[in-house]
Parts: sequence; structure tokens; C-alpha cells
Amino acid sequence: GQAYKVGANLLVIMAFGQLINLATGSVGALQIVLGYRKQLVIITLMSLVITVFLNWWWIPVWGVTGAAVGNMIGILISNLAGLTVIRKMTGLWPYDRRYRKGLVAALLTFLPLASLATFFSSGIWSLVIAGLAACIVFPFALWRLGFDQEDQQFLAAIRQRLGF
Repeated sequence: GQAYKVGANLLVIMAFGQLINLATGSVGALQIVLGYRKQLVIITLMSLVITVFLNWWWIPVWGVTGAAVGNMIGILISNLAGLTVIRKMTGLWPYDRRYRKGLVAALLTFLPLASLATFFSSGIWSLVIAGLAACIVFPFALWRLGFDQEDQQFLAAIRQRLGF
């Protein structure tokens, strides 16, 4: 209903922040393991100050949406700064050109899902249809973009496990 629309938007913003967190991995833990605790503390404090400032600035203007966006930006800054420190100190970088294929497939999946959202109201059936569409479009897009050797090994392991 109407009372939940604001909450739905907040959930999307905060979920995007957690998607960033997921995509960057355990950057803080890796900094600790590699002995870069001082850099982690500096990054954490910098992120805290930025988050508090953005919340102070945006909450009076946007309300809870300002808080969600401010927190999401704090997560983004913290994780990207952590990745940058690790790259500078060790030369390690978790991404290569193969990640672009997954991003393209995700975008190609998002487009039909966004158009489906205009045709269906909220409810369990819209969720089921969107889930089925995503489970069909994403693998199809990956297949059309071409599987890497690791993808082929993964599929072979699944086929073997299922007995195909």
C-alpha cells in the first residue's frame, strides 16, 4: 500500500549500498590480515565523518531518504578506499575484464524486469514472474556473451553433480 512506498525506496537504496559492500568483498578484514590496520582506521573515520556530514546535510532536506543515501555513500567510500589501499600497497586487484560480462548480463536482465514492473502491480505473482524472468534472461545473456573456461568448468561440475 501507500504507507510502504517510502520504505520500498529506502530498501532499494540500502540494498544498493549492500550490493557495493558485497561486490568489494571483505576489504576491511583483508586490510587487517595484511597488516594495514592504521589505513583501515583512517578510512573508517573518514567514512564516518562523510556519512555524518551527508546525513546532517540531507536529512533535513530529504528526510529518511537522505539518511539512506548518505549511508550508502559512506559504504561506497569506505570500500573503494579500502580497495585502493590494498592495490597501492600490494598490487592486488580483484577485478578483471571478465567482470564486464557479468555487468552486461545484469543490465540485460534489469531491462526486462523494469519493463515487467510497469505491467504488474505488487504481489506474489509479480515476484514469481520477475524471478522466472531473471532466471531465464541472465543465464541466456551470459551464454550469448560467451562462457569463459571457469564458467565451463562450473557448468561441467553442475552437470556431473546432477548426473547429466
